[in-house]
Amino acid sequence: MAPRLANQALIQELQALFEAPKSVSSVPSGLLISLFFMSSSCSWVDSRELGLQYLGNARVVLDLLELNLHSLHQEDRQLLGFFKGCLIYEQMLRGIVSNREEDLSALLEWNAVDPASDPLDLHPWTGVSTGIVMLLGKSMALCRKSRDLWHHRPIATYNRMLQALADIEEGQQLEERLLSIEVPTNSERSTDTENGEDSIRVDLYNATEAFRLSSLLQLYQSFPDLLSRRLPGEEDGNVQVLQTQWVTGLAVRISNILEEIPSTSRMRCLQPLLCVCAGSGLRYEIIEAPQVSYTESLPATGLEQRDMSQDLDTPSTTPSPDMKSLEVTRAREFLLLRLSELEQGILSNSVTVAKQLLLAIWSTFDEDTPPEQSHWMDIMTGTKSWTVFG
Repeated sequence: MAPRLANQALIQELQALFEAPKSVSSVPSGLLISLFFMSSSCSWVDSRELGLQYLGNARVVLDLLELNLHSLHQEDRQLLGFFKGCLIYEQMLRGIVSNREEDLSALLEWNAVDPASDPLDLHPWTGVSTGIVMLLGKSMALCRKSRDLWHHRPIATYNRMLQALADIEEGQQLEERLLSIEVPTNSERSTDTENGEDSIRVDLYNATEAFRLSSLLQLYQSFPDLLSRRLPGEEDGNVQVLQTQWVTGLAVRISNILEEIPSTSRMRCLQPLLCVCAGSGLRYEIIEAPQVSYTESLPATGLEQRDMSQDLDTPSTTPSPDMKSLEVTRAREFLLLRLSELEQGILSNSVTVAKQLLLAIWSTFDEDTPPEQSHWMDIMTGTKSWTVFG
């Protein structure tokens, strides 16, 4: 009864708004917030319901306001920017799991590599900046597009190979943008703890770094060539092992960052997706890996040289296989514990699906035999374990 009445009220407000579209001179904040809330609440009843129809209406309202931008006061223009950031975040959450081609295409069309955007400009609704949200959304959308290219049409035709090369090139552009972003470390952040503002800001920066590294993790899992070009001179037989090391080290690093963010933090709504991203790279090594250095720098790309060991948070020498197995086990246990803590709130449906997905991913990973490398997105699709992870 309540959802039906809410729908009727939203329809009436939307009809009234579009009866005189040129006369709109202020941002209908209540209507937009209601559309976002209704979209989010759909998954509380049915975990696979993404509430896309409400986001579609929100996007139309924002487009209308954009057309009437000249009629808006400065305060309303700032409010419009705020809601556009909210829409991008909500689109990202749904686009990376949606089976509708238009939702995936919307993320791929984002200009997420625009150097003019400030990736550390924190957003009041999402916490992390709109630029960082777009980078994760576009990275994951590109990875899904790549998986679909080969999963459903495994024959390597000329056109398919050209598309695969284009995807790798786009992945490289995203990678370089992500590697160029410097998120402040704990020592560089404010130490003013008045009213707990410092702890909140530390959580925000930790979440920002987790988003950035999660984007890189997805790119490296889907496009091994991005890592291969950073490991020059290695024999072909070792490249796959080295890639597994990098991916696993990065996944452990993200898990460690998430551990620094309390489950009760204001960032808790961001955590289910980040837990899935981190867990997607936690693979035990099946082959004994060679002892290699994690201090490879960026090749000459016009970017400032950056030691990627900063992103992995690993020593200059690879830990022993037993130590790495312990790290993976500990990270897996932490992610399940964190999701169990988050499961107690309104995110219970989404978190339950996230736990089921991680268990399915790890079960498949542990059954892989070299050179087989299962991809977590294929597992998500095969088990239908998707929802709004946030």
